[in-house]
Amino acid sequence: MKTIKTVFLALTVLLTATSCSESKKEKSTTKKENVVQEEQKTVALTGVKEIHWTAYKTTAKKPVSGVFKAFEFSPKKGKTITEMLNESQLSIDVSSIDSGNEIRDQRLVNSFFNVMNDTKKLTGTLTMKNDNEGTVSFTMNAITFDLPVVITTGKDSIDITGTMNLDNWAAQAAVKALNKACKGEHKGADGISKTWSEVAVAVKIGYTK
Repeated sequence: MKTIKTVFLALTVLLTATSCSESKKEKSTTKKENVVQEEQKTVALTGVKEIHWTAYKTTAKKPVSGVFKAFEFSPKKGKTITEMLNESQLSIDVSSIDSGNEIRDQRLVNSFFNVMNDTKKLTGTLTMKNDNEGTVSFTMNAITFDLPVVITTGKDSIDITGTMNLDNWAAQAAVKALNKACKGEHKGADGISKTWSEVAVAVKIGYTK
């Protein structure tokens, strides 16, 4: 009887040890599978949601905002947002400008963009410095100049923001022509009509995981 009990006890210990070992292997395998699945996840850009701009008038620097409705966006291939944004390209049709005022939009096209050289479209190529900073090689008035930008990643979109000094694109004549066309509207309480050479720009790009 003692021998049978001893054998039974030994079998029980052996089965328990084997079961624990297999359980640990299963957990280990599951953990490895999860790591592989995480590595295989990639980010997909869903395209540009909005191209927003803000210009300024009067000596009090009153903001005037709007959007561009027609554009083309060409991201690069990659597994991360930074990889896909790096060297991505954007082309904007200036005739699609929309400030919520049809007369103003016509003036912006005819008395600003059309005063420049070869500016039916605005084009830019983004170079990422890191996940949060970069530069856009922006072409306007037949001049390409690097515009520093800040990249902010939200839950389902990426915001690329920067502030243009139009003097960097030799746009003084265009600014002067626009101010002449909008002299009354750009006149402040001090009686001075002014159009600023500063324009804030923001591009919102959607993405999914």
